[in-house]
Amino acid sequence: MLAARGYIDPLPTRQFPAVVTRLHDGDTWFANIDLGINNLWVEDADLRLNGIDAPELITAAGKASLAWEINNLAPVGETVILTYHGLDKYGRHLADVQLSDGRDLGKTLIAAGQALPYDGHGPKPYPAS
Repeated sequence: MLAARGYIDPLPTRQFPAVVTRLHDGDTWFANIDLGINNLWVEDADLRLNGIDAPELITAAGKASLAWEINNLAPVGETVILTYHGLDKYGRHLADVQLSDGRDLGKTLIAAGQALPYDGHGPKPYPAS
């Protein structure tokens, strides 16, 4: 499937290994994604974690959520498995993330009180500010 930006958009629900490059906030990360084709990678791809909403970074709760992820998960440089669900409305890669220890990232964040369930429809559980 071709995406609007002119690059190939992998089929939804396919799994890809990826190396986390940085965290933006509780539900937005960046990673290098291995497409599994002749060493072809998507570098520093913008990822939106599927099924959750974390507080926005401009809020105190958002800063605390990001700090919790950094202090408790420390995923930068970690290889994770993405279950890809296509692009979100902002062009980010929507994915479930399995951490290297097997935990589901979204469920881990919800259990720790750092995110709420969110299916991407309707009002977000956390206000923007």
